[in-house]
Amino acid sequence: MSCRLTATHLDRISRSPTRDVLVALQSILVHRLHFAEGHVVRRESLDSLDFIEMSLGIEERFAVLIEEADLAAHFPSLDALADYVCLRLRMKHGAA
Repeated sequence: MSCRLTATHLDRISRSPTRDVLVALQSILVHRLHFAEGHVVRRESLDSLDFIEMSLGIEERFAVLIEEADLAAHFPSLDALADYVCLRLRMKHGAA
């Protein structure tokens, strides 16, 4: 499975951005950070290494660089982080 977004991925994200990004972020949490599937994750659930891993996972999956400090600031919940990643994707692709 490719970590880069294709035109098809971008089209899907533009139609249901938060849902698709949220699913991708949940996958990063399960596969990279080894959280149990369905575990409710908030900023307080992560340590500094988790933020680094999450940042790397987002960069690999979406080709968007989010610094760990910026990630922490926009991660009161996974839904809020998904909204922020969507915003960054729109900014990257000139749609913001």
